[in-house]
Amino acid sequence: MKVRDLEIPDDIVAHLNSNGIETLYPPQRMAVKAGLMGGKSILVSAPTASGKSLIALLALLSMLKRGGRKAVYLSPLKALAAEKYNEFKGMPDPIRPSISIADLNVRDRLLGNILCMTNERMDLALRRDEGWVDSIDLVITDEIHLVGDVHRGPVLEMVLTRLRGKRQIVGLSATISNAKEIAQWLDCKLVKSSWRPVKLTEGVCEGHTIRWSNNKKSQIETSSRGLAIDLALDSVKSGHQSLIFVNTRRGAPSQATKAAGAVRKMLNNIDKKRLNEISDSILSGNEDTELIVRLSQLVKDGVAFHHAGLNSTCRDIIEKHFRAGYIKILTATPTLAAGVNLPARRVVISDITRYDIDRGRKMRISVMEYKQFCGRAGRPQYDEIGEAVVVAKRDADDILDAYIHGEPEPIHSQIYGQLDIHLLSLIVSQPGITLQQINEFFDGTLGGIYGDIEVDYDLEGLYNLKMIDTLDKNRYAATKLGELTSKLYIKPHTASGFLRVIKKSHEKRKNTLGFLHAISESEEFFPKMGQLSDQFEAVHAFLETHRSELIEEDVYSDDISRSLLGLYGWIEEETEKSIAENYSLESGDIRRAVEMSRWLLRCMAELARYAKTGHAQSELEELRIRVMNGVRDELVPLVQVRNVGRVRARALYRVGVRSVSDIKDMPLEKIQAICKVGLRMAKSIKAGR
Repeated sequence: MKVRDLEIPDDIVAHLNSNGIETLYPPQRMAVKAGLMGGKSILVSAPTASGKSLIALLALLSMLKRGGRKAVYLSPLKALAAEKYNEFKGMPDPIRPSISIADLNVRDRLLGNILCMTNERMDLALRRDEGWVDSIDLVITDEIHLVGDVHRGPVLEMVLTRLRGKRQIVGLSATISNAKEIAQWLDCKLVKSSWRPVKLTEGVCEGHTIRWSNNKKSQIETSSRGLAIDLALDSVKSGHQSLIFVNTRRGAPSQATKAAGAVRKMLNNIDKKRLNEISDSILSGNEDTELIVRLSQLVKDGVAFHHAGLNSTCRDIIEKHFRAGYIKILTATPTLAAGVNLPARRVVISDITRYDIDRGRKMRISVMEYKQFCGRAGRPQYDEIGEAVVVAKRDADDILDAYIHGEPEPIHSQIYGQLDIHLLSLIVSQPGITLQQINEFFDGTLGGIYGDIEVDYDLEGLYNLKMIDTLDKNRYAATKLGELTSKLYIKPHTASGFLRVIKKSHEKRKNTLGFLHAISESEEFFPKMGQLSDQFEAVHAFLETHRSELIEEDVYSDDISRSLLGLYGWIEEETEKSIAENYSLESGDIRRAVEMSRWLLRCMAELARYAKTGHAQSELEELRIRVMNGVRDELVPLVQVRNVGRVRARALYRVGVRSVSDIKDMPLEKIQAICKVGLRMAKSIKAGR
């Protein structure tokens, strides 16, 4: 079946053809035959790169042709939502995409006909009853297998439970063993396929021998670098790229370093020149922390690493040039497998065990995660085959049976662990809801269909937290606190804890450390970094210096995390390099902590407004500005001026500038000199807010 044979606009056909898409893949043909373009709900369970994106596009185009209004494309991660938005943005009419991944309300007239967003953003829109939700006629949900994820699954399950029914649902999933159950839950037709555009060959390497899934064997040259590197180099020698998955952040740069010398010998002069330019771009756009310097040096040798400690700028550079083929070996933590699509001819899984902090020991990864790694093997349109190889320290036969020949685990509901959160959101959205209606709703969730959900315990908990009231024996409504908690998108226990801290806060002195400690200890805060166990005296001295800023009395050195120390250092205007050296927090960690803190401090400020504690509200609002900009309190007025960040604000402050009016009174040439900017930027700064 050809793309041109489908009833879609000629401009779209031309766009697809120009990108090499002329003939439908088997899963795409199956979806069309199942009624995709006639408005039927479809669940597609198929491997990575099997054409699920085109299935989504065909559903959108046919929905618009039928006179439908809007579609939402749901992704589990902001990066994936942005990636999908950019993909749609490059398409001709009638595709008009928009994106909403932040905490903001959107006017219907500003939306396109396909809105890319995270599952959490969709959940928030449903909680707020945003007007545009009623115009949704098509729901495309990517990575739907993550409904079984303990952290992200409950939100997705609630969103789909609320949206299913009259709307067309198109679910896109990795291969899962109980896809039929998921399809039945969503009332979807199941399209299940094992086809992939690049043939996958899986193997286990023990010693210098790779045992492939087709019973063939091959030999590799081994060295002191380790099997994972030897396997990657074996592929690079043949003119291909390799992706090595490691278990820890520390392992990523370590493994890349081991490969660097050998890869450099294989580079041609064109590659070397381009890699030097890439290295320079990494250094010029970032502070010269040890991690950044190490990355830039490794890139010169044609290798790189990728983990959450790198900021988004660095990750984007690495991803772009790995795709372009300049970086030959990339070492990465498992988060890459769940994120952006970054394929390589050979994928090496260096270890199938990982330390489980809850159990206190190493545990084997799931078959599902292993299959996600394998999904990165083979580049469509470039490779004829993709190879995924597991490094076996022992038990090669067991690995072959359990992983290579094994089936992914079935997907199960995880809603039980977050029942109170979603129970509250349901009651907020339906004031006066009866116990019977509550039970009927949860009976329609994945957990309710294939298990029993009891809500009595959580109803009592919400009542005790003053989140809900009983209108009569069996009817419930949210309190003002419950409504606020749900719309702030924080957990009931978090809101209750924040309120306690707010009410205990000091009116006559600063509560900086107390507020930051409260947010860093909340369940929502991320990244959670452990203590500086080898610097007890320094942490103790920090705590004693700032003890007057604490709110809770029972806070000790063991309660001070690296995340908290890094945040405090950030608002004291420490550089990223200093924070990395002092607290072992990299720029990616700092930026995620800042983003999370902005949100949680805003939530605390709203709770302070609710509690009518004006002193806490004003301090929290100021603290939020400090965290956003990384400044001490005296710079707060200055960083609210457009194009004035922490560096320019401090430079202005040093010459006596204290307010916006001071800036407006300054000659343009003086602003240029102090802020080191051109005339146009100086005019913008002088204009003020």
